[in-house]
Amino acid sequence: MLEKFDSRRFYVGELNFSFSTGNLNGHNAHRDDLEKEALYRKTIRNGAIELNADNYNLNPHNNRSYKSVFTLFYKLDNGKLLCLHNGKEYSIPGNDFYANVFTFDNLLPKLDYEYPRKLSYHEACWLFGKAFNHKISLNNNKYSIDNFYTGTTELCVSGEKDGFCQNINLIDSILLDEDYIKDGSPITLNGTKYNFKIYKSLFYLFDNGTMYNLSNYQIYEHSRSRVFEGCIELGDSFRSVLEQNNISCGDDTISIPKALKLQKKLRTMN
Repeated sequence: MLEKFDSRRFYVGELNFSFSTGNLNGHNAHRDDLEKEALYRKTIRNGAIELNADNYNLNPHNNRSYKSVFTLFYKLDNGKLLCLHNGKEYSIPGNDFYANVFTFDNLLPKLDYEYPRKLSYHEACWLFGKAFNHKISLNNNKYSIDNFYTGTTELCVSGEKDGFCQNINLIDSILLDEDYIKDGSPITLNGTKYNFKIYKSLFYLFDNGTMYNLSNYQIYEHSRSRVFEGCIELGDSFRSVLEQNNISCGDDTISIPKALKLQKKLRTMN
């Protein structure tokens, strides 16, 4: 039987692999870089999400460059994070380092789903993969269709300063990738340029006025707020959008899996 661990000790986040600035394919490549490249590729094969496939993220302050993945960690008793996609331990500071780390449940649904209290490493990796394909098994409860609304989510996705780029709202931007509409208008604050992207979204409106985005599993307090954490703007009711496109929603209640299925159908039509 696989050993299970407290699910609160599982985290997701960015893992940065450090390289010298030499050409990996040339004579200047260091053996360490070649070994690091092999580890980077292994991490992706085992299920991590590749973040910058075509280029290095250069840090001019230390004359090194980085390749990044989005991965799953387990917090060990010694305080280090164990990457479950390559079996290596990481800490800060370090040549290879993690960033933008959040508890695993941030990657998972908040409505119609109960996060397990204990997970094995295998179960956690399986759940990680399911989350990115939006294939997490939900309880299939039904909700009033009048509580569903279309709209948009605007996210700050990166900050650039002195030639160095840092990811922001990484989990959300990955989960919302299929719903991308266009880039938002960048803003500059204290010498840092912040970049934004806008995504189509389907929301569930709670009785207290908060709104749950069914695609990135985040709850927002109200529209046009929290600029760097995500701004939302509600559009038409989901019912009216379905009717405008001659799609039958059946009765007055709908499950979240069916709502997401109908949303996907609308995406192909528009």
